[in-house]
Amino acid sequence: MDFSDLSALIFNCTLKPTPELSHTEDLINNSRTVMEAQSVPVEVIRPIDYKITHGVYSDMAEQGWLSRILVVVTR
Repeated sequence: MDFSDLSALIFNCTLKPTPELSHTEDLINNSRTVMEAQSVPVEVIRPIDYKITHGVYSDMAEQGWLSRILVVVTR
């Protein structure tokens, strides 16, 4: 099978910021190894490392918040 048109973005939702060791990262690395063996590029993001907006409005930027994670996900 050809997986050349795929890429993977994995969110590691550990509560430990980088560079602390994460057991979740160990589990992710199992999947990552399988995907990279099939030439699928993999990026892992730890949301704990970013200022992520929260709130009850559909667009928190209008409320003065801007999430840095948006820049990473949309590139």
